[in-house]
Amino acid sequence: TARGADSFVGKHIHFGTKKFPDWPSVMKYLRSKEQL
Repeated sequence: TARGADSFVGKHIHFGTKKFPDWPSVMKYLRSKEQL
């Protein structure tokens, strides 16, 4: 895939999608993972 995304280890956040449409949604997701 483009720029090695297929070999990336971790969560690939697709910014601009329905799940992550903006930075607040990304930050909310990351903060929820920080609690684990």
